[in-house]
Amino acid sequence: SDLIPGASITLQSEGLTNISISNDIDAMTQKVQDFVDAYNDAWDYLTEITKVSLNSNDEADTSKSGILVGNYGVNMLKSEMQLFMVKPAEGFEDGVEQYTLLKQLGLSIGDGGKLEFDTDVFQKEIQDNPESVVELFADNKAGTSSNNFIKYKSGMDTTNPGKYDVEVNFDASGNVTTARYKVKSEDTWYDFDVDGNILTALDGDGKGMALDAIWDGVSSQETSTVRVKMGKANEYYYKMRDVLSSTSGITKVLENNYEDIIKNIDKKIVKETARVKMEEDIMRRKFTSAEIAIQQANSQQQSLTSSIAQLPSGM
Repeated sequence: SDLIPGASITLQSEGLTNISISNDIDAMTQKVQDFVDAYNDAWDYLTEITKVSLNSNDEADTSKSGILVGNYGVNMLKSEMQLFMVKPAEGFEDGVEQYTLLKQLGLSIGDGGKLEFDTDVFQKEIQDNPESVVELFADNKAGTSSNNFIKYKSGMDTTNPGKYDVEVNFDASGNVTTARYKVKSEDTWYDFDVDGNILTALDGDGKGMALDAIWDGVSSQETSTVRVKMGKANEYYYKMRDVLSSTSGITKVLENNYEDIIKNIDKKIVKETARVKMEEDIMRRKFTSAEIAIQQANSQQQSLTSSIAQLPSGM
């Protein structure tokens, strides 16, 4: 069971045989196709609930338009979905990694925003460069350094993928005196916690990132570009985790907004119901007063008619 990693072999009899192990390309292709189908189903749903239908006068027909037409949260989610598909994998570098874009593996956005999947392209690439294809999908906080004397050890859930400038200073004995880092495109530096040769980021985007600093025996300073890589599958997982967060996700924000709207409508209904009841009571009192006045007038009329009838004739 431990002769070939990930495979077990059952021996049936003594003799010679050849064993061949290869990637199941059809199964891998189907996994990607399943993702594409699920993505497109979600896209169709979001498009349906935000669509605008116009009548013959080119006016919005609310009875046929989507229930969340114009909703900023849903539209933002659709934009995020498309951005995810077209942007390079985080921490990957063109010309260093074999692949940086899903488009290179046959995945692209077609008409209407839905995904298109060229299975021929995917299968050719995975046949030629299986490890690089898996890397683009599956890397999870894997790191590289441009300097062999500053080695990337690990990252944590708090470590954001991306590119970092690192600067390490040594004393004459080769001990690390200070070390700091910053995001490649920014200006703010953060100090590493130094424990011997182990450097740990305690703040900033790289929080939780651990490096190993090695003295070359001469230099008082070493610099490096450290890249923390996140494959597209894991990027999608973390993005959806944030979107669907029960405390701060877009869906929760939408839910809270509509709950607030419903509560406000309920309050208005209660207030309006009370106002209508008050108006009804006023109208009832007025109606009752009018009924009494009419009855009194009728009574007076009858009394007056009777009195007139009793007058002597000729008067």
